[in-house]
Amino acid sequence: MFQIKKLVPLPIKRAKYAIINARHARQTRLSSRIQNGAVIKDRTKPPSAKRFLLFAYLDPAKTPGTVQETISELAAHSRCRIDVVNIFPRGVLDPGFRFYQYDGIIIHNSVNYLIEALTALDSECRQTFRDYKGLKIMFKQDEHYRQNLLIDYLEQNPFDLVATIVGPEYMDAFYPPERLPNLSLIQYLTAYVKESHKNLPYRDIRNRNIDVGYRGSIQPPVAGMLSYEKRQIGWEFEKYARARGLVTDISSRAEDRIYGDAWLQFMGNCKAILGVESGASIVDLDGSVERDYQAFTAKNPGASDETVLEHLKKYEAGPQYRAISPRHLEAAACFAVQIMYEDHFQGIFKKDEHYIALNRDFSNVNEVIDRLMDAKERERITNNAYNDIILNEKYGYPYFVKRFDAAVNALFTAKGRRIVFRN
Repeated sequence: MFQIKKLVPLPIKRAKYAIINARHARQTRLSSRIQNGAVIKDRTKPPSAKRFLLFAYLDPAKTPGTVQETISELAAHSRCRIDVVNIFPRGVLDPGFRFYQYDGIIIHNSVNYLIEALTALDSECRQTFRDYKGLKIMFKQDEHYRQNLLIDYLEQNPFDLVATIVGPEYMDAFYPPERLPNLSLIQYLTAYVKESHKNLPYRDIRNRNIDVGYRGSIQPPVAGMLSYEKRQIGWEFEKYARARGLVTDISSRAEDRIYGDAWLQFMGNCKAILGVESGASIVDLDGSVERDYQAFTAKNPGASDETVLEHLKKYEAGPQYRAISPRHLEAAACFAVQIMYEDHFQGIFKKDEHYIALNRDFSNVNEVIDRLMDAKERERITNNAYNDIILNEKYGYPYFVKRFDAAVNALFTAKGRRIVFRN
């Protein structure tokens, strides 16, 4: 066990400690050190740097690597000293724990998916978030779900900055300034390009055993048609692909999911990967959607997902919650051409340049398959995606962390004033 400077009081009981040494910071990733009840102390920054304590709730055996990578890259590239405490499992905080020694705290989105979990964490700390006078920052995802409860919480426990997936055009709808006048916002992506993405051993697009691969997911219909498309595109495309004699490996079953290096190897063995935008097309800002959904399914217990979606269709015209997902970047890094429904993809992936656009009614599916099986067309599109996106520093972790640090510096001098930090 490493010896570290004792905090006053010691924040964690039964903790496993790790130190990020300046000499080994690049070689040994922070994410590999995150264990149950772990405290990771940042020793790479000068003592004069602002100090932050980041709370995360990560089960090392189940948490996707991209979640831990975000924390790792933030700590590695920030000019601030960011200590990380993994509060998984519950009960690792000392009852007398205070964080007054830190200039700021960061609540990772793994903690605040459910507001009940966030309030439980707050109750474990002797010094509450509301009473804390330092800078308070929250990373948030899945903002389409019970957003009203988050707004209620932030009204009662003011934070200074939320890092959000929401696009600038919808920020005021998700975080109304009349209720949160002093909350600043900064947009970020669900994942960024890692340095290792630039040198994966999958540049040869010729000898691949799978023509079309995909791993979808089955989401509840309350999230709207976009969530349904995550499975539907796989089910429908496989019919046409098999009719054309293509080799496929397509599934939306949870037991067929692939993680870590095996996932990259899978994509590196596919000529094409199916995809849709991440997020939700129905956003529940006030709880009305969930109430309607529960009432309808209680009245119609045997209703199919398609029937429920038709009932909820009236909410599709509201604010949107759409983003790229980590797999879009990973597929581009593996030189697998992406076949996706035409969408915005945050302006990053453009149809015919970076992916092959598939009509939602599958009216152009044979043309899509012809383009997929054309080696020169695959090479053109995958090279475009790699050069324009994977090699673009704007989509790398250091770029976002630089923006994050600039936002933090601005807030230390303008605390109590709403600012939207744009790209």
